[in-house]
Amino acid sequence: APGLSVQFDGKSNSRSLDIDFEERLKAIRRAALEQKKVEEQKEFGPIDYDAPVESEKKTIGLGTKIGVGIAVAVFGLVFALGDFLPG
Repeated sequence: APGLSVQFDGKSNSRSLDIDFEERLKAIRRAALEQKKVEEQKEFGPIDYDAPVESEKKTIGLGTKIGVGIAVAVFGLVFALGDFLPG
């Protein structure tokens, strides 16, 4: 590999590598900040009141319906016949 045969003469190459690294690091930071700003604008941007609303489908399962029905029936019987129950 050609990169392996290059000999470092000390400070000059390390300084240029440091400068390149710093420049790349600054570019990465700028890109990250820009991406963060874009995401914040998406999340907290202006509200479009004319946009169609996506409603979530909230379906109640059959087991839940049966369980609630039984609970209501038992409560109604206890309430209606509570005077006749020993207690």
